[in-house]
Amino acid sequence: MKDTGFEPMKVVICSGKGGTGKTTLALSLAWTLGRAEEFNLPVKLLDCDVEEPNCHLFLRCRYDTLMPVLAEKPVFDMQLCNGCGRCSNKCRYNAIAVVKGKPLVFNDLCHSCGVCGVICPRDAITLKGVVIGEVLADYNHRPFSFMFGRLNVGESQSPMVIGDMLKHTLPDGLNIIDGPPGTACNTVKAVAAADKVILVTEPTPFGANDLALALDLCAQLQKPCAIMINRSDSNDQLIEKLAERYQVSVIGKIPFKREYARACSDGLILTEEFPELRAGVI
Repeated sequence: MKDTGFEPMKVVICSGKGGTGKTTLALSLAWTLGRAEEFNLPVKLLDCDVEEPNCHLFLRCRYDTLMPVLAEKPVFDMQLCNGCGRCSNKCRYNAIAVVKGKPLVFNDLCHSCGVCGVICPRDAITLKGVVIGEVLADYNHRPFSFMFGRLNVGESQSPMVIGDMLKHTLPDGLNIIDGPPGTACNTVKAVAAADKVILVTEPTPFGANDLALALDLCAQLQKPCAIMINRSDSNDQLIEKLAERYQVSVIGKIPFKREYARACSDGLILTEEFPELRAGVI
């Protein structure tokens, strides 16, 4: 981070799999830079892992803003609908079925693309907003402001919640984004908005396999990325060889220590509890 020239940017922290420590790094990076006297930009942490956010579990926030996230879903006027089935045939997500001339809508499959309303020849479809999640923010939290999103149970449109959150990044500060794990659509949504990506991994065969998938994603999206090894031990060469093959730097390591694991399980931020880690994080 010292090499950024302190320019405003969005840094997305992701991982090829869950449980590698991306939230640990995101919290530690936000806390360390928020406290650093030599870093003069405001810092904001956004937890975009909206299906299972947990940054807020480590913070003592007073949320002053709550924003519902709306997705448009089709509603049929049965006096106008003649059951032609054009909406069903054009829906890429199979969210509409026409049975015996009557439309059935499966809202959990709908991606709110709006095609059904556009192609309906009788204007029988109206798109109406449905709450699929929420975004909570504490703009007064220090040493960094904080925001996290939460997708409602049973909903599938996590990229839409992430998209709403990304509208609230700081234009003149450092935005640290705790992204979703894996390489699915929600991760693509977060990484596509990044100026830089940090991929957190662990030195295991599973960690290396999923890191390779995340590296491929960054390459396809043409996003500069670097690797942080969490739970670093004698097996680090698994990751270092992979980094060499992809020509990506390993920018830091968090040692595998019981006291670090205990601090995380107690809901503590690593760099706040262990000052020796601060230099390695930034």
